[in-house]
Amino acid sequence: MPSTDSPFEQEVFADLYRHLIIDGYNQLQRLRTRLVPEATLQDLAETAFVPLARKAWERLFMVEMNFADQEGLLQGRTEAERFEFFVDEVMKPENFALLLRKYPGLEEQWQRDISTYTTALVQLIERIEQDIGRVAREFYGDESIGEVRKISLVGDPHRGMQQSARIDYADGEGKARTVYYKARNLAIDEGFFNFIAWWNQHAPIEHRAPRVLNRGEYGWAEAIPRKECENQDQVRAFYRRYGSILAFAQIFAARDLHMENIIASGEYPVIVDLETLFSCTLAYEQHSPAIHHLYSSLLLPARFSEDEMEVSPLGAQANTMTTIEVLANPQRRSSALKMESRKWVTGDYGSKVFLVGETVDFVQYEDCLVEGLRDTLNYFNENRASLQEILTRVMSGAWVRIVRRATAEYIKVLNNVYHPESLAYQEARRDIRALTCDMKDGDILASELEELERGDVPYFQMPFDEAVLFDGRGRALATPVFHSPRQNVEYELSRLTGAFIDQVTEDIRFSFLIYRANKRQGAVALGPAYDNLAGVPDDRWLGELGRIVLGHLMDRAMVLEDYRYWRNVDMVDESTVRMGLSGIDLYDGTAGLALAFHAVGRWLSCERFLDFARVLTNQTIRALEKVKNATPGAYSGTIGVLWAASVAQSDRLPQLLPPLDRELANLSRHLITNEWIDYKDLDIIGGVAGMLQMLLRLHRIYRDFPVADVIEKLSGFAFELLKEKSPVLLNDETLLGFAHGTAGVSAVLAEYMTYFGQHDPEAVATIMRHIAHETRYRTDAGWRRLDKGGGCNTSWCHGTVGIGFSRLQCRPYIPDDVYEADMGIVTARLGERQPSLCLCHGMIADYWLARALGLDCAGILHRIRRETELHGISTDMGLNGFELVGAMSGVSSLFVGETLFLTGEGSLRAVCN
Repeated sequence: MPSTDSPFEQEVFADLYRHLIIDGYNQLQRLRTRLVPEATLQDLAETAFVPLARKAWERLFMVEMNFADQEGLLQGRTEAERFEFFVDEVMKPENFALLLRKYPGLEEQWQRDISTYTTALVQLIERIEQDIGRVAREFYGDESIGEVRKISLVGDPHRGMQQSARIDYADGEGKARTVYYKARNLAIDEGFFNFIAWWNQHAPIEHRAPRVLNRGEYGWAEAIPRKECENQDQVRAFYRRYGSILAFAQIFAARDLHMENIIASGEYPVIVDLETLFSCTLAYEQHSPAIHHLYSSLLLPARFSEDEMEVSPLGAQANTMTTIEVLANPQRRSSALKMESRKWVTGDYGSKVFLVGETVDFVQYEDCLVEGLRDTLNYFNENRASLQEILTRVMSGAWVRIVRRATAEYIKVLNNVYHPESLAYQEARRDIRALTCDMKDGDILASELEELERGDVPYFQMPFDEAVLFDGRGRALATPVFHSPRQNVEYELSRLTGAFIDQVTEDIRFSFLIYRANKRQGAVALGPAYDNLAGVPDDRWLGELGRIVLGHLMDRAMVLEDYRYWRNVDMVDESTVRMGLSGIDLYDGTAGLALAFHAVGRWLSCERFLDFARVLTNQTIRALEKVKNATPGAYSGTIGVLWAASVAQSDRLPQLLPPLDRELANLSRHLITNEWIDYKDLDIIGGVAGMLQMLLRLHRIYRDFPVADVIEKLSGFAFELLKEKSPVLLNDETLLGFAHGTAGVSAVLAEYMTYFGQHDPEAVATIMRHIAHETRYRTDAGWRRLDKGGGCNTSWCHGTVGIGFSRLQCRPYIPDDVYEADMGIVTARLGERQPSLCLCHGMIADYWLARALGLDCAGILHRIRRETELHGISTDMGLNGFELVGAMSGVSSLFVGETLFLTGEGSLRAVCN
């Protein structure tokens, strides 16, 4: 068993884990040989079995110990003594048997997992014994091997809990060597190695690929060493090659090439995990732009970034403490032991580039990336036939891993299966089947559920040249496939033109821009200053600005078949952004853009804009058919999309009735089945209040149709739900603002009562309770923002303007002195200069509130005009180009306030009058 000074012994429950893994440990030890000695196997057992034991038993032992301590069942004067007593007692067979009876299914689940995992480890050791000599000869020319010194598991378990492994061995002369074992067919790795050999003889940019030995169901790969660059020429060559890899990713439709899958080896970026180098297109996703977009490769920065977490090989920070909180065992031998919150530390990634010991800032080498990308894409364009021929030949028989869901989602489900509550109440199967809430294909889902119930991470794969999806057990699924990996390559090659290469180049430029904005790295604004409207009077200026801005947006639209989309920024909050593509919602998607084109089209009587609004709303309605589950919320939910389509196509309401009826049914199911556990579930942006707000607007539009009765009933249910849940979920940390807090919920409760001519005492009491909560944090400058250091801003989202809109809506139901006092603070700050002009966080919302209040708003509009003439349309993050689109945070948000807040379609003026 593990020695007393091993990492295993750092686990406070080591004695219990030793008891649990003894059979697997002994089975591994029986495999010891001269080549794989006892010490190596012992180290493997410790590092392999402990994570499995932690997942299954750590939380359960803590819970049982805490309860026993609270009940006075543990002997000992100190917490440490009572801890030792608990461990000693649990190890007694009769007590352990009682524990298993308390948690039905635990023993069977654990025995299944430990047995499956041990089998996979035994297979790994047997394959090392069988193959390591040949691997050493083919990769390094080694004639003999001393011994295998360390076996380190890497990656996630799949297909019978098999994992890849790093194998460190000494050759016959004692020289250290490293190879990697891969628990899958390596035909794709072998094919890429052969492709690169051909490429280096013909193309302008040389690359490296790991040597491999494919053994059918598994294989071996060369270890690519991390190396620093020795001079600036090598750094520039590295990033030029990285740009070339970006071109490969675009044409191959690569996925999942994150920071762990690229090694910086001197002047070469080397892809070391190639199973997702290609991808397929399933039938249900064939119209999704992301499927055919470089951003899906994860090679570019800011694609998925949150706080300090960045998955791109370019931007990822290795071994860095973040502000992200995770739960960890503090490993104290105490009867009060509980999980504690710790700062998450990033891993040891090999993708970072160094120049003589110093980290290289990749942002400075953007032009090198672009050069490599363009040179490679131009070569592809000029040699399409040769490329298709070589890829078809070298990838024949290769299997491509098809990622349907992030592995982290599966791991979370498997961890939940061992949660003490899940075990005690036998809810493991229910926890697994929570995945059905995001169901897109029945066959894929069935395979996922089956593998998870076996304790394994689901795995899907497809032959390179065959449009059939297989699961990890080699069974063909009936899932309809639009393009095989080979067909995806052919499609991407067919798109290659000079204009397309320019578009992909702009994709790179955009990602670097957003990364710099996220990191506050100097001036990032790229937008124009609108100083060519000097002769336009103020009362016509906003419409004429809309003509120019929306004209630019039409020109910047990208097209996939007949689907139009834009590069966009997903605002996680005002300080964190994620680069992406426009979705379909109001907030930052095509529904919000359609609303802007409709509004400006009506102002200017511009049929071109009105027609384009209809095109976009038709597109969003088609996209809704692919969304299996309706989502609440005015701005991020499907109900907002329906409302925008109904506004833009008010002359075609009968044609919109089928999707409206379908989505109302989906929303009804969501309201009935969802668990409302946090106040944000009730908010305007993505919660019940936003759903109710949009239902009222839809009722106004469809009042002459029978569907109005359905909308009214659903509105009533949402209204009652808000009344019931708001008091329960309200606490001292509940946000105050219109978008995410109490002010927005109050406004919608008031809007419902006014619209239907009701006076509900419970709703009024809830409104007054919200106002009391808000007043606790009111100052002369406004209302403190509880999630950002307590400052007071003036935005619609979190600040005084949002409070002003709320008080205006609630005015019939609140005392006059409350209204006057709060509105005095609101109006005193109207028109203050803000970093942004957008509707959600900027000054244009001040203008629309002044309009709603009947105040003189000419001064505010003139100030906005002056800002655009000097600096362009400033949105969030210091951006002022076309980086953000939609109804709330982008350049298009300047033009939707009237439709959202003031007109009969938007409801505020209609309700208040």
